[in-house]
Amino acid sequence: MLKPIKFDIVITDGGESVPLSVTASGTDYSAYEEKFGRSSYFDLIGYHYRAWMFVVWHALTRTGQTELTYDEFEALTPDVDYETN
Repeated sequence: MLKPIKFDIVITDGGESVPLSVTASGTDYSAYEEKFGRSSYFDLIGYHYRAWMFVVWHALTRTGQTELTYDEFEALTPDVDYETN
């Protein structure tokens, strides 16, 4: 079982850098599995880019920190750093 993961990200859009922090948890991991039909556990520990981006985007959307669609978010290619709790 994955523990919550705190992500610190920087989104650069139109030359402006926006730092954000969000913690992903079971709700976000489940959403990844439902969307892609794959194990979030193995994809996250295997550093699959799409898994990381989707989980971060889902957590940001769930907490009201972004209104971007997943495709818009992924296109920005944010810098992501993380730590587990």
